[in-house]
Amino acid sequence: MEHLLTVSSQRAVTIQVVPSGFLHCGMSGAFTVATGGAYVETAFGGMVFEDTLTVRGLVRRWDTIRAEARSASESLEVIGRIRDEHRQRVA
Repeated sequence: MEHLLTVSSQRAVTIQVVPSGFLHCGMSGAFTVATGGAYVETAFGGMVFEDTLTVRGLVRRWDTIRAEARSASESLEVIGRIRDEHRQRVA
């Protein structure tokens, strides 16, 4: 948690927490979208996609997940609270 809070101060980093219990389209596996391509992690290995239709579909997935996520400031509050709770339990 501490590391997430540290890297969140970088200009190019935005961290958003998806509320627990929310079933979303990203739960089927990790994916990364970049300009002109995407990488999808599956149970059998990773796959790279460059076709426009697949990349657009993954961008829509990302947009859906992000729309349900907490704002960046709310997310940092949640992360900080979890860190503090963990510290109290360990102490």
